[in-house]
Amino acid sequence: GRASAAVSEHVRPLQACSAIKRKPQRLEGAESDTRPVSLPRSRGGSAVCWPQGLTLQLHGIPKEIAGSHSSYNHSNDSRWAKHAAAIGASGIAGIAPFFFKPTNKDTLVAFLREVASEAPGIPFYYYHIPPLTGVKIRVEELLDGIKEQIPTFQGVKFSDTDLLDFAQCVKNNKEQFVLLYGVDEHLLSALAIGASGAVGSTYNYLGKKNNLMLEAFAKQDLALAQRYQFCTGEFLSFVFKLGFGVAQTKAVMTFTSGIPMGPPRLPLLSASVDFIEKAKAKMESLIV
Repeated sequence: GRASAAVSEHVRPLQACSAIKRKPQRLEGAESDTRPVSLPRSRGGSAVCWPQGLTLQLHGIPKEIAGSHSSYNHSNDSRWAKHAAAIGASGIAGIAPFFFKPTNKDTLVAFLREVASEAPGIPFYYYHIPPLTGVKIRVEELLDGIKEQIPTFQGVKFSDTDLLDFAQCVKNNKEQFVLLYGVDEHLLSALAIGASGAVGSTYNYLGKKNNLMLEAFAKQDLALAQRYQFCTGEFLSFVFKLGFGVAQTKAVMTFTSGIPMGPPRLPLLSASVDFIEKAKAKMESLIV
C-alpha cells in the first residue's frame, strides 16, 4: 500500500547515487530516530515494505535486510527480535541497554543472549556505540568466548574511535566474525586495520564518493583513497560546527535525494533554513 510505495520511492534515488549499490541494508538505526518509535507501525512497517533483491556477498554469505533495535529493556528488545524473525530479516543488531547500564562483560553478554534467543534462526550482531549508550565495555573482551554463549552471533558494528580496541578485534576474530566500522570519517583507517566493511550515515548522501574511496583502496591507490576520505571529513567538519545530528541529517538527505524526509521526532527539532542553505552549498562545493 502507501507504506510500500513510500519506501520504494526512497530506494530509487539511493540506488541512482550509488548509496546502496551492492550493499546490504540496515534499516531504522540511530539516524532514523531509533529510540522513540513504535512496533510495528513505524519501524516494523518499513522493514516489511523494503524491496527484495538488494544483496551483497559478505564473507560468502548473502545479506539482505538487517533489522535493529534500541535498548530500554529486555522485554521491548525481545519483541523486536521476534518481529525481525517473523518478517524474514537476514539478521538483527542489538545495542547495550543505556538506562540501566551493564557494568561488566558477563552482564552485557547475558542481556544480548536473551535477546538473540528470541530469534534463534537468524544472525545476531552487537552494535557497539558507547558515545550513545555510555557502555564502554571493550569489544575485544566481549568477543572472547561469545560464540559459546550466543550461537547465532556473527559480528559487530563498531561505532567508536578506539582503534586499538578495534584492531585487537580484527587481529583475534577476523576469520570468525564480520567486523563493520561505524565512524564514517575514520573509515579509511579502519580499512587499513582490516575492517570487513562499514555501516554509517554519510553513505546515504556521499555514497558515490565513499564507493570510489573503497575502489581506490582496493586498488591500493592510497593517495586517491585519502582524497575521498578527506572529502567526507571536510563536509562533516563543516556541519559539526553548525550543529549536526539526526535532524540535520534528515535535511541533508532531503536536499540530496529530493524526497521529503519529514521532521524528526521530539525532542529533536527540525534543521534551520540557515543550516540547510549552508550545508547544501558546502555539499555542492566538494571536489576530490
